Amino acid sequence: QISIVMFMAAYTFLILLVANGACGIQSGFLDPINVLQPSVRQRKIVAYWEGYKEGGVKPYPLSKVPHNIDYIPIAFVAPRFLPGEEGGKASGWEFDKTFVYTTEEVWDQVRMVNNRNNSQKILFSLLDTPTCHWDHVDIPKFARNIVKDAKLHGIHGFDMDIESGMAPNKFAETFIWLIKAIKGEDPSMIVTYVTAGNAYDETILGETKHLLEFVTTMRYWDTQEDLFRRYSKIVGPEKVGVGVMTNTTTLSMVQTIGRFTGKQGSKLMMLWSLTRDVRECSCTKNGRWFDEINKQFLHAGQLSSIDGKHDNHETDEAEMKELLSKLKNYHPKVSSLRELRKAAQDSSGADCGHCTFAAE
Repeated sequence: QISIVMFMAAYTFLILLVANGACGIQSGFLDPINVLQPSVRQRKIVAYWEGYKEGGVKPYPLSKVPHNIDYIPIAFVAPRFLPGEEGGKASGWEFDKTFVYTTEEVWDQVRMVNNRNNSQKILFSLLDTPTCHWDHVDIPKFARNIVKDAKLHGIHGFDMDIESGMAPNKFAETFIWLIKAIKGEDPSMIVTYVTAGNAYDETILGETKHLLEFVTTMRYWDTQEDLFRRYSKIVGPEKVGVGVMTNTTTLSMVQTIGRFTGKQGSKLMMLWSLTRDVRECSCTKNGRWFDEINKQFLHAGQLSSIDGKHDNHETDEAEMKELLSKLKNYHPKVSSLRELRKAAQDSSGADCGHCTFAAE
């Protein structure tokens, strides 16, 4: 049995961790990037990284993503025609043409994340283009080429964005073929599925659900409870995560989604996108929407809720010991999350301007 003293120490540590991540405080408090990493949590966070330029601001570096993001899809990777394939079927791939980083720079940043050795998974988010739809791709050759390159450079899998301008009569069969071809090249490759809800999902998922890691939804302007229930019937609620979008999904709606899906058995939430969150937020290092998602893991009953109230929960003793082993010095004058939030607000001011990495 875990003693009351050990539990209170762990609880204090978690309170400080959540507040620190939410307010971006570093001096005098725990650094959240080395605690509650993916190997510790049962619930997962998916957060997209965009490598392209938008609004004249350079993207947030991939190498700067927080350590407690479990899945990091790189948006976007597209099929392309290799020399001599024009007019036929494409078998090559490329990063989005508007990426501000070279391919080698992306690989360097991928290596930096992988060198953390903390089980984070980097994915290619696959999205076709108006000039090269999936029905214009040689699926077996494409899968062979992209899986080979992914393995070479430390990419762990593929995020299937179920959007395309290809002919409707080819939509479902082509995505089924693509998913099966990638898994056929290497069964260890992660394949995920993101959808806004379309007429083909039941058909595609019915054929591929056993191959997918999870399904996420991207109808960002509402709570998506209907989509969550729709896909839960197909793959199970533990494999469905609702997505939220910076400056589109309200923060109060993020709370509602996190609590609802957590109680329904969901094991993940998704953010589109971490890049936008960090660039457009104020006062936080990791982004306000990301921080709000991070807090919902506590509200959903994984560990405990904030502000001194406990949810009903069970914590594995080995997991608790691992948390305690990471416990470090904390500010002795701060005894509650509310006080820590006030201290953060007092020190940061009402308007912090651009975020830490916005100008990098």
